[in-house]
Amino acid sequence: MIDRFINLRDLVEEIFYKRDINGLTTAQQVEIRALFISHDDWDVLVAIHDCLKPFEKATTMLSGQYPTQSLAYFSLEVIKAGVQKPSYPSHYHTLAHESLRLEYQYYLDEFIPDEQKDSLINANAINAKALALTVNANAKALVLALINANANANATPLIRMDESNNT
Repeated sequence: MIDRFINLRDLVEEIFYKRDINGLTTAQQVEIRALFISHDDWDVLVAIHDCLKPFEKATTMLSGQYPTQSLAYFSLEVIKAGVQKPSYPSHYHTLAHESLRLEYQYYLDEFIPDEQKDSLINANAINAKALALTVNANAKALVLALINANANANATPLIRMDESNNT
């Protein structure tokens, strides 16, 4: 809805700003002008729109026919990338992104237990292993390398290359 409203900005400005309000009393003109959307209001709407984009992408990813736990990991990564830095250097973008980044850090980096994070990564690895079984050898090696690169540095690899050759 915000997207459509921003796309129709020219029409909204045409309706409100260029309207003939002569014939109204001064008090009525002041009240009507107070209802107009200012340039700052438009900037806030654009900032909100841009900040909500990663959440829209994550929601779309998770609302498929077969959402899996590994999709939750990718959805969180999409949100994390989206809140890291503003795409447009306005004051409102900076404030919104900083607020979202701090909320992400609290709720997803500090609040979620490490075991739950590990289960998301492991679910991602299990889905990747299933994918590796269905594709050619080069793609299989690439997927396995990515899985092992994401494994904890102190832990053993999730999938060993010699195991993958037996499947």
